[in-house]
Amino acid sequence: ARVVLPATESLLRLAQARALLALQRSDQASAAIASARERVLRVADSLDPELRDAFARTQSNAGILQLARKWLDDPAR
Repeated sequence: ARVVLPATESLLRLAQARALLALQRSDQASAAIASARERVLRVADSLDPELRDAFARTQSNAGILQLARKWLDDPAR
């Protein structure tokens, strides 16, 4: 059985969403980033407050949250 570490999973999810967008599969990219954001928020909610902020600020998690705001919350996209 393969074990995927949380930081690695975030990086892979971010790369997947970006790759789908690069392939002009924007619906799939949006779904991928929405799923990734849901995971980041779910894990963050399970952590103590002082760890939650550090978790959200890691490069891949921050990238997921930033892209989710841009792709999902921006009606112009």
